[in-house]
Amino acid sequence: MGLLASSLYNLNRTEAQKYADHIVTYQQPEGNITRSKTTITTADGSQRIVETTAIGIIAWLNDQQRYSVNIMKSIDWLVSQVKFGGYYGST
Repeated sequence: MGLLASSLYNLNRTEAQKYADHIVTYQQPEGNITRSKTTITTADGSQRIVETTAIGIIAWLNDQQRYSVNIMKSIDWLVSQVKFGGYYGST
């Protein structure tokens, strides 16, 4: 959904906001975005949540004013997931 929203924003299609808004419903209070069943890298577990959250951020960056709170919460969560040595695991 995040990739679709980003693609629609790139094409200046008005329905992009509909998909970006829908991603907001999956954002948890901590900032992560859940409920994805698969990812483009077939990540699983916590790595799927990292990837899903990052793609959600990318979609929201197309309308930073509207999604500023969502972006900041997700970035804060994403930064908190960095492992010792500066990586996220397999993603």
